[in-house]
Amino acid sequence: MDCYRSLEVRLADLLDWFARNDVWLDPRLEIRWSSEYEGWGIFATSSISRYEIISHLPKPSTLSIRTTSISDRLVPLRGLHPPILLLAVALLHEMRLGKASRWSGYIRSLPCGQIPLAVFWRGNAQEWAQGTEVQRGLLERENSEAAVVEFYYRVAQPILQSVAPELPPPELCEFERAYSLVSSRAFSIDNYHGAAMVPLADLYNHVEENNVHFESDDYVCPQCGSLSSCPHDSPSSSPTSDASSSMLPPDTVDIVCYEQLQPGDEAFNSYGEDIPNARLALDYGFILEANSADKVSVGPSGEVPDAHQLHGRSGELLCEGRGAWVDADGRISQGLWTRAAGRAGLDASIWQAILDVQEALVGGDPAPTLGEALRARMHALGVLCLLRERRSEYRQPERTDMWDLIEAARETDLRMALMISVDERRILDVCIERWDEVGQGVL
Repeated sequence: MDCYRSLEVRLADLLDWFARNDVWLDPRLEIRWSSEYEGWGIFATSSISRYEIISHLPKPSTLSIRTTSISDRLVPLRGLHPPILLLAVALLHEMRLGKASRWSGYIRSLPCGQIPLAVFWRGNAQEWAQGTEVQRGLLERENSEAAVVEFYYRVAQPILQSVAPELPPPELCEFERAYSLVSSRAFSIDNYHGAAMVPLADLYNHVEENNVHFESDDYVCPQCGSLSSCPHDSPSSSPTSDASSSMLPPDTVDIVCYEQLQPGDEAFNSYGEDIPNARLALDYGFILEANSADKVSVGPSGEVPDAHQLHGRSGELLCEGRGAWVDADGRISQGLWTRAAGRAGLDASIWQAILDVQEALVGGDPAPTLGEALRARMHALGVLCLLRERRSEYRQPERTDMWDLIEAARETDLRMALMISVDERRILDVCIERWDEVGQGVL
């Protein structure tokens, strides 16, 4: 198995594949194993300035439902099934081809095991995810484990068996691994390819404060992928001649340096802005320590009524946002504030009076009137009721400290589930303590 090949051999095969497929990496960068991320990383060996292109790959070298050897079976299904599931079929087919696949050198460099996406958490990990944003996310997403399994038996397995009848029948665990690789590594590159595996680009690890970013021309011909004019354009436009099209630069996906890199720096990409740990666990199979994008939703999902704009020092207790949630700093959103007003039986017309009371409490201004204080206390109690109800949804440890459980956890998925549960509880506990003080302080 390729998994038993040494890292050096796997990297050599990958670099050879790069050379044969016109994949370019700036010579001031090197690929090496990152023990912190338990995978490959890309590091600078010399200084690199901002806005320099540091790697690129021709779009035909990406693995998508357009470029796979079974594109004729998958492209007609586009729009009927989630793109990530169709791409997982393409990847698994190429994996099953072994050395016969044109992506074999790239495929052999991929992680050997299944990426621990939260959609596949079972046993203790699934139990400790109780009440977390991960559990809520699983209930809302279209690619649940049940949906993945159903798609495999109804769509993926028949296709894979029919296109390669000489191979052993595929197994569900193989498809789940392919799905986990696609979920954690694919990029959306344009409106022709859609989602694709992008060799080299997927070696850049993710952090919130990234120093490189992914670029691709999205708007190409959706029928042939041409970046220039083509026969599929409107009748009024004329296709680019062969001579002029040959002078155009090749259509590539690029990685551009966003901040200056110094020797020894790792080049980090970002998979998106403000991604909370729950979504990282669901889509990518990892989490960040002290993720400032974390939020804890409170109450049922969905929009809540409009709230008045925040002003002054009220922002130390509240933050912008229509949804009902608590942010990583323990502040409640305007949407949760509105929902709590309804819980306390307060009419929206008293909004400004309540905000004025909170302003006085935080800023040390003169005490509010008794009527204002009573309404503010009712509102604080409404907030507390919602927060405590949300806090009770988590699985409670039995005679064991949560940190002891985290230290003892050996499975990656269990450790992630415990960490997410601990972090979300902390956010709620901070918020509950603040609003308990507000409720007691107004009278």
